[in-house]
Amino acid sequence: MSNCIMPAEWTPQKAVWFAWPCSAALWADCRTDLLNDFTKMLAAVAKSTKLNLICCQGFQSEAEFYLTKYECTNYDVIDFETDDVWLRDFGPIFVNRATKRVLVNWNFNAWGGKFPEYKRDNAIPKKVAAFLSLEALKPDVILEGGAVEVNGAELALTTESVLLNTNRNQEMSKEKLEGLLAEYFGANEILWLRDGLVNDDTDGHVDNISRFVAERVIVTCICEPSNPSYKILNENKKRLEEYRFADGGRLEVIDLPLPDPIYLNGEILPASYANFLISNQVIFIPSFNQDKKDAQAQNILQKCFPSYRIEAIDCRLFLREGGAIHCLSQQEPN
Repeated sequence: MSNCIMPAEWTPQKAVWFAWPCSAALWADCRTDLLNDFTKMLAAVAKSTKLNLICCQGFQSEAEFYLTKYECTNYDVIDFETDDVWLRDFGPIFVNRATKRVLVNWNFNAWGGKFPEYKRDNAIPKKVAAFLSLEALKPDVILEGGAVEVNGAELALTTESVLLNTNRNQEMSKEKLEGLLAEYFGANEILWLRDGLVNDDTDGHVDNISRFVAERVIVTCICEPSNPSYKILNENKKRLEEYRFADGGRLEVIDLPLPDPIYLNGEILPASYANFLISNQVIFIPSFNQDKKDAQAQNILQKCFPSYRIEAIDCRLFLREGGAIHCLSQQEPN
């Protein structure tokens, strides 16, 4: 047994962390519209959970303008410099070790070196640990938060296309990685899926395809045969259905259809309803201006979380940079 365990996302939360887009190059062709949508998301989350918003000093007046515009309250602005906004991947991961809360400071290399600027992002977990006066555990391993999904009870999901990719930890064996997930996440069992959505810059993060909604219940993305991700998602679903717990029990696997394909400059984007955030009795689910598909996904999650409120977040502009609300956020458990 590991001495650390990462709580499931439905564990009550003290705060949700976000990073303001502190670069005019982010969403440069639609930045004003993006900041409006981004702040609407922050204001929605802040109604149920405190926000910790990372924003360097040079962009704080911009952030305060939009936060005031949308009457966002219940937040703190924290003056750290960042390169990008995808805090799920470069931010701290909060875990429990015995009776203490600690955080894990994994290394970050911009999804296998795809982007040149990431040193400021890689420094964020250490800064958050100092800010919160928490111990930071430092495995010398590259890992993004969106690459691992946990049920809070020793089972983790991940994808071979990310964790076994030579652009992260070239010399590390699968067995060594499994040992690290056990040590730092309490994941003594690992369920390996093959790959993520086509054209996902992350190489296939699991939080965009399959998510725990209870200890032994998973929603997993499916799509029509015409979608280029069809074969990948079918193989992933088969692996989920074939998995057996030590006691012989199975996972309950619930289909979560993808939205209709969304394209930018002729390329299909990795749009997914699985990129939802669970936070203090509210599920924040992406929407894509597809009334029928949006409502279908919301109804599926409502059945999974009957006592929760479902709130849709328009993620069409976020998607142009490759992610949605789960990618943008990181929860801090109570």
